[in-house]
Amino acid sequence: MGNEKRKPGYIAVIPSDVRYDKDLKPNEKLLYGEISALADLTGYCWAKNSYFADLYEVTIETVSRWISHLAEKGYIKTKIFYCEDGKTIRERRISIKRVLASDIDDEDDEESDDEPIDEKIKGIDKKIKHPIDKKIKHPIDEKIKENNTSNNNTRVNKEINKESQLENDFEELWKLYPRKAGKAKAFKSYKSAIKQGATNEQIRQGILNYVQWIKEHKTQPEYIKHGSTFFNERCWNDELGSDIQYRPKTCGDNKSAEFMEFEPF
Repeated sequence: MGNEKRKPGYIAVIPSDVRYDKDLKPNEKLLYGEISALADLTGYCWAKNSYFADLYEVTIETVSRWISHLAEKGYIKTKIFYCEDGKTIRERRISIKRVLASDIDDEDDEESDDEPIDEKIKGIDKKIKHPIDKKIKHPIDEKIKENNTSNNNTRVNKEINKESQLENDFEELWKLYPRKAGKAKAFKSYKSAIKQGATNEQIRQGILNYVQWIKEHKTQPEYIKHGSTFFNERCWNDELGSDIQYRPKTCGDNKSAEFMEFEPF
């Protein structure tokens, strides 16, 4: 059976310096724990980016960014092994570079990074006088551990899927909007609107109505609402009648030209 098929251990170690690192994304912390679980027997994790991508239902590129960030922060290190031609990658090993670094003394910091993670955990347990529970062999405990891991992964996967779907739906709407300014703010407003009951079809139709209105009134580009304004003010709810005449607000309204909107005569 190949390395990709090897089952992870029940214990996933996420030390305090990783858990409370505000520079790390929640999923990067979860990935660290998954790497530690896969490395528990040998000290190394051989899993490819495609393995993690399938596990968390994200792209391989996203996993690559997570691993690179963890390596930059010094929490893991990677080592590439090449075939005899010196070009083809034979395997990649990921090792945990810092295990509970904030909870152990300088003597433990001098341990080799190549030492299997199980050995490091045993050493830590010995220091804090809590021996590994070798004598505890209750099947129910193993089931609880397995269920907790499964539930946590399911919850995280659902959150990732939901966020990914929101991004995809917004991108489709953004392609339709005529003045693509303020995308980040527009996306934030979009998520808020969806949470409060708006639908993609409702927003899409509102954009198409606005585009048609712009064409009918031959609106100049500088007078078209910014994308951020359209989504923030939920302009898809506006009733744009083709029989209404509009003119741009003047500078006397204390607004710059790029933020001018329209009002009826």
